[in-house]
Amino acid sequence: MAPRIITALFEIFIVVVLLGVFSILIGKYFFTEELRAAPEQARSAITMELAYRQAKSDYEYFPTPKTFKAEGNANSIPILVYHGLAETEYKSDVLAEEFKEHMFALKKAGYETITMDEFEQFMRGEEQLPAKSFLLTFDDGIKTSYYHADPVLRVTNYTAVMFTISQQALKDKSRYYLTRDEVKEMQASGRWEIEAHAKDAHNLIQIGPDGEMGHFLSNRKWFPAEERYETVGEFRERISTEFRDAKTELDEGFGVNTENFAFPFGDYGQNTHNFANAQHVVWEEVHKVFPRAYYQSWPSRGFTFNYAAPTEYKIKRITVYRETSGTKLLNALARGTDKSLPHHDNLTHNRGWVPVWGTSRIHDEKLELRPDGGVSGALAFLDGTALWREYDFQAHVKSFDSQSLSLLGMFNDNENYLSCDFYDCSVSVRQVTHNDTITLATTPASQSVTVPRGDAVLGIRISENKIACSVGGETVITAEQPENSRKTGGIGFKVTDPAGRYGGATIHSVTVDSASFVEGFDEPRVVEGTGNPGLSTDFDWWVNSGGAMIQQNGVGSTLRGPANQDTEWQLAYADHEDTESGAYPQNIFRLITRSTWKDATQQVRFRILDYRASDSPHRNESNGVLLFSRYADGDNLYYAGVRVDGAAVIKKKSYGEYHELAYKQVFPGAYDLAQNPNLLPLNTWMGLKTETFNKDGSVHIRLYLDRHDNGNWELITEGVDSPDQHGPEILHAAHAGIRTDFMDVEFDDYRVNTS
Repeated sequence: MAPRIITALFEIFIVVVLLGVFSILIGKYFFTEELRAAPEQARSAITMELAYRQAKSDYEYFPTPKTFKAEGNANSIPILVYHGLAETEYKSDVLAEEFKEHMFALKKAGYETITMDEFEQFMRGEEQLPAKSFLLTFDDGIKTSYYHADPVLRVTNYTAVMFTISQQALKDKSRYYLTRDEVKEMQASGRWEIEAHAKDAHNLIQIGPDGEMGHFLSNRKWFPAEERYETVGEFRERISTEFRDAKTELDEGFGVNTENFAFPFGDYGQNTHNFANAQHVVWEEVHKVFPRAYYQSWPSRGFTFNYAAPTEYKIKRITVYRETSGTKLLNALARGTDKSLPHHDNLTHNRGWVPVWGTSRIHDEKLELRPDGGVSGALAFLDGTALWREYDFQAHVKSFDSQSLSLLGMFNDNENYLSCDFYDCSVSVRQVTHNDTITLATTPASQSVTVPRGDAVLGIRISENKIACSVGGETVITAEQPENSRKTGGIGFKVTDPAGRYGGATIHSVTVDSASFVEGFDEPRVVEGTGNPGLSTDFDWWVNSGGAMIQQNGVGSTLRGPANQDTEWQLAYADHEDTESGAYPQNIFRLITRSTWKDATQQVRFRILDYRASDSPHRNESNGVLLFSRYADGDNLYYAGVRVDGAAVIKKKSYGEYHELAYKQVFPGAYDLAQNPNLLPLNTWMGLKTETFNKDGSVHIRLYLDRHDNGNWELITEGVDSPDQHGPEILHAAHAGIRTDFMDVEFDDYRVNTS
């Protein structure tokens, strides 16, 4: 090679080396973080990919836990909250391996996460969610939460919500909190949503002259230079600014619309040291900025799950603690899950009893309640009973040596319930509302009442706006429910011993049956149809289809005759092929009870005013007047009644397919779709009654007819839904109700009660 070429190549090499050195020097002094970040991001991506592959392998071998079956839709939603996740013990963080176990156990047990939007739709009553749905949340925006949780979410196809501190999340570097780029990466995964946790409120402030420090949102600030506390107006403005700034910074920084706020430390003013009215002000100000705010639940706040309520803005979360196994977490969720009526608890294990104060424990097949820690009593309630309506609660009491033992009904929290209070020689009925106690009735001194101190059956029955207390199955006192009394609520026990003897009670078993629901259709009202039961404005009924149920002149009815053009229901049903362009929304009428029933007797009087020979392809011989039993949803139910072809029928609908369980001709005549389309009597009051009950693993349904409305019930047919005959039997409690097709019908004296 010529010397000139060698020299040229050498010069080029020198130039390249110099450029490289120059680039390194420039990067060292001007792009330090970028040089460090690039390999760090690469390492994080590799680490998370390896963690995902390990989690995927672990999930394949994770055992399926034994748990309750999920049937139908969820009536309530639990929300789990974690903070940081750690590889080794750090503060109170849940270990990463524990979190993995939790999620795997939930997934294998049939639980699925929901998004924040789905939760919002549920709360508004606009969307039904499957049983075993839950919302997974994290607080603070800690790095370890994301890096340890995300591979597990990826394996389980779960989603989560990160409640984020805006002043931390918008930083470009942090050793503890997620940075701006990491939050954006988290968002981009599609597995995470972000909501607001704080701007400055995660920091403590000085709350007293001696340097005491306290929570930002629940205390008035101390100004050392001025030697004074902030005024109430200054407090209100400070926290209001905090809420607004947290939302604005996150919305603008990450292109979102945060509508939910999680209180730092779960403190919304209840832990105040210097401002008694903190709770009221905090809730008032947070609600001006965020439609819903989240706090960590504790027993005195009542039920642990969240129930659909469009105006409810105080949302409960369940804190998951370290050293909680997957099995313990599943058991905790099972205890909070909605319970149906009838309910029997032999107290072999804890099915949801939650101590509010004092101590309560289940052992040796009994529930014991005792005062503790200087309090003069004890209170415990049964979680998952918030939606119970009218019921008969009976307790077999082994013994009680406190001054009084109370059975609680319509329990919502420790400040709202009804009670039957049993003493040695008297019984009182009381209402507690917002912690104010009103005595509704007390047995008079002239009435001899003996309440056994051992081996007694005590009861409280709530039905038809009345409260009844019983001893040994005999009613000893009744009282009218006040108008402001809540319509739903659960059960509980309370012992009171102001003498400080630490007396308590021992309960051997609990039985709760639905009391009868009676609808006389006496008060004028209109129950408007809605697409979802959560949107029904009526406590007792949900009109699923048919426009509305009209209640006037002492009877209930479908809509009658044609709807006027361009009216609400004509327009709503204009495109429905069964309603003749919306003229007759009542052609497909479905009236469903809000309450649920298992083994039950149901009956109604009815009168067909008119039958329409519609051109609808769904008008046929199967139309009629029918009673729903165990209506789980529109595709899973039983019905029994009489049809326009003169037959009595019992059918099951399973996953949208109908299966005939019984059929018998009961009205004379020859049915013809065109010439003789209805064999049922018009303008004649009759009665229908069904009995539905489980026996030997099958569902039995009996159908009765009162042809002449004289109380003479005739058993006309019965059917049995046996295992695996027509899909899974509907063995659990579900709704009842009435169905009519292509008719104008009146109803009266509807009732349903536990068989």
